[in-house]
Amino acid sequence: MSVQTDITMKNTPTDEMTIVLATSVTAEMFQQLRKELKQSMSEFGRTLKRAVNPRAKRPYSRQYVDRLEKGKDVITPKLVAAFYNIATKLDEVPAGTGGAVAVNVIAQPGQVVEGAFIPRSAKTMRCARPGCAVQFILTHPSQKYHDPECK
Repeated sequence: MSVQTDITMKNTPTDEMTIVLATSVTAEMFQQLRKELKQSMSEFGRTLKRAVNPRAKRPYSRQYVDRLEKGKDVITPKLVAAFYNIATKLDEVPAGTGGAVAVNVIAQPGQVVEGAFIPRSAKTMRCARPGCAVQFILTHPSQKYHDPECK
């Protein structure tokens, strides 16, 4: 595909792999992607909405897609991530990794491997214990505390 996703792998001195992604997307890039997919504005609205929210029932309107392509609407971080998710599927990059950014995660040894991807459906929240500033990824929808000792 001709859309440049700027995904590069760099070897650091410790032989760890770092993924560096460009996070800016222009209106022209949205238009180019839609043309590369050979989709109408209505079809691309559905594709874009599903990339933002896989459970979405209503697509983005063709008017909204037109405004995005003309730069009249703000391109939000969710739309940037959706753009890269769609573009990387065409470039044969693993699904769901487009638009991903590297972050530091604190974990027990062996709990999370280097370079692991967190699904885009994962939610983070702050621990419910007063005074606890830990933010964590939910492992259960009703989870309130990051650790049983924090209850």
